[in-house]
Amino acid sequence: MGHGYSSDLRVRIIGSIESGNSCRAAARRFGVSPSTSIRLAQRKARTGSLEPMRQGRPPGGGKLAPHADLLIGWVKAKGDLDFGHPKWDYERLRIGFDRSGGISGGLDEPDVDGARNFMARQSG
Repeated sequence: MGHGYSSDLRVRIIGSIESGNSCRAAARRFGVSPSTSIRLAQRKARTGSLEPMRQGRPPGGGKLAPHADLLIGWVKAKGDLDFGHPKWDYERLRIGFDRSGGISGGLDEPDVDGARNFMARQSG
């Protein structure tokens, strides 16, 4: 994953571009790639802001999102999820609610086939 540049550096790069330097000249001066200064100039023109965009997956997504209501219902009804799978070590099973009300957790070493079979048994 890339890293964000400091707000101070972003302001100095845009200041250099706005004072008449090219994006490539500003990039050389401040030690960033030309594409970085070009993207900063485009973001400034498009949004008026130099703040970095949010990194990572948007909240509420993921493979369990379509099954969230079903899983939350099971956890609320039983207090935990007991998949009844003999290969699972229950000490490594971590399922809970995150701050946005979604489900977080999983297995240290997931048994994908076991989980798929469990979901098939529950829904069919």
